[in-house]
Amino acid sequence: MGVQIGRWDCQYCGYVGNSGPETKCSQCAAPRDPDVKFYLPEDAEYVEDEEIIRQASLGADWHCDHCGADNKAADEQCRSCGDPRTEADGTRQEKTHSLSEVPHSDSDTRREPSDDMQATPPLSESRSKIRKNLKGILLAAAAIIGILIFLFWPRETTVTVSGHSWERTIAIEAYRKLREKAWQLPSRAELVRSFQAIHHYEKVLDHYETRTRTVQVKVGEDRYVCGKTDRGNGYFTNKYCTRARYESRQESYQEPIYRDEPVYQTRYEYMIWRWVLDRTNRADGASKNPKWPKGPPEGEHWRAGKKTQVYVLHVTDKKGKRHKEEVNFNVWKKYDADDEMKAKTNMVGMLSLMPE
Repeated sequence: MGVQIGRWDCQYCGYVGNSGPETKCSQCAAPRDPDVKFYLPEDAEYVEDEEIIRQASLGADWHCDHCGADNKAADEQCRSCGDPRTEADGTRQEKTHSLSEVPHSDSDTRREPSDDMQATPPLSESRSKIRKNLKGILLAAAAIIGILIFLFWPRETTVTVSGHSWERTIAIEAYRKLREKAWQLPSRAELVRSFQAIHHYEKVLDHYETRTRTVQVKVGEDRYVCGKTDRGNGYFTNKYCTRARYESRQESYQEPIYRDEPVYQTRYEYMIWRWVLDRTNRADGASKNPKWPKGPPEGEHWRAGKKTQVYVLHVTDKKGKRHKEEVNFNVWKKYDADDEMKAKTNMVGMLSLMPE
């Protein structure tokens, strides 16, 4: 069972280290307080006395609701006042701790202020520091946001048109007879030939090979102390857990070996007429008279494809800095050189036009 005797500290005279099962302080004879906390000294030894082990197994102590005295689990009436035990009498609770959480002193359980704990600031002081730190963080964030707004907030201004530029393109497509290959024959195609070709590969089992590997084999279980139980009567007992025990062993096994098996299908080679891009004709300039580039040659085997057009206004701001912005054709055509127009700018020099 693994029984150890705990300790408790007197809340009246301050005596430290009363034997756990004792219900009265050995220094001042005051009754063990109902709220007293048991702890286990680091050097606590295991007891082997059968009577002590039996006492530890009886269960948690109870305290008399009439006079407040502590009593053993086997007592049917209060040792101090003789009042019979009833449901109104409080019973201590058993508590199980992991090994790292076992209390080894009263301060581990009660956590009341003591001389060596005065360095810890009171809760109100801690909250005050947190509020101050939070306020500082918020003020810094607000300052950064304010600076960003100041730098990037758009402001109306006036700019002067200093020039125009444009670019137009026409894709020239040709209708040509092409040689292609595919897994399916298009309806308009002229078949040249068909042949069997590898379409894809499939994994096919080829053979097995004998190999060895290291495996972990369970050979038993180990029982170990994984915690301590405060029995609520001044005694602590071991909590036991089990874990599997493994051994490394070599075993042989059959490893399947696969090969890539080609899968053949019919592939077609054919001739087919298609519209394809032959070239892109481009025209640009810096005047207000944009023109389209040369179109496709005459004949049914030529046609114009996609057309693009880009129009850019060049402007100068009040500081003499030049900007350019792509606009639609109507805006581009409306403004002449030296005309003024509205724009938006910010402190970092970004500018966007505001055509009327």
